[in-house]
Amino acid sequence: MTPSPAANLSGWWLAIITPDTLGLPLIVKPPREGSSIGITKVAGYSQMQGAVELAAKYDADVLCEEFVEGERQAGRFQLKLAPMPGKTALLHGHCHQKAFGTAAAAVAALQMIPELKVETFDSTCCGMAGAFGYEAEHHEMSLKIGELGVLPKMRAAAPDTLLAACGTSCRHQIADGARREARHIVRILDEASAPPP
Repeated sequence: MTPSPAANLSGWWLAIITPDTLGLPLIVKPPREGSSIGITKVAGYSQMQGAVELAAKYDADVLCEEFVEGERQAGRFQLKLAPMPGKTALLHGHCHQKAFGTAAAAVAALQMIPELKVETFDSTCCGMAGAFGYEAEHHEMSLKIGELGVLPKMRAAAPDTLLAACGTSCRHQIADGARREARHIVRILDEASAPPP
């Protein structure tokens, strides 16, 4: 039986990490994930293997848009999508997508819809940063960050523009700060796959 990537990874890490090489406690997290997924606080060396295995498990996960684009490139994504002539989708890439270069996969997924024009824009964080913007002491700051790019761009979009954002927090910030509805790309793909009325 071939060992799992997680087992290989944890064995490699445990060969170089000893109680003498790192101070404890420490945080182990997946390199590709955001700041709250698959994280373990390790208080003792005996916890290291489980923490590294958990990080490897989450690091192997992919975002929806990465999966769709990978399946499309492999010829296995055969969803019939109705054309959206004259429609434009404006995509806000959330921080996780920007950090790991997956925003292009979200663009490619939307471009599978015939005749849909897909636009992106350079922006800062929407300001929400997970639950940061919902905390009373950070709310005003989160809106100021959003006003650096995301919120004005979403407000200025034509009323019939499909606003797209894969980040849950981003969609809430756009709804609250720009008074516009942004949808996950899966919802837009679903709309294009629905049979005509």
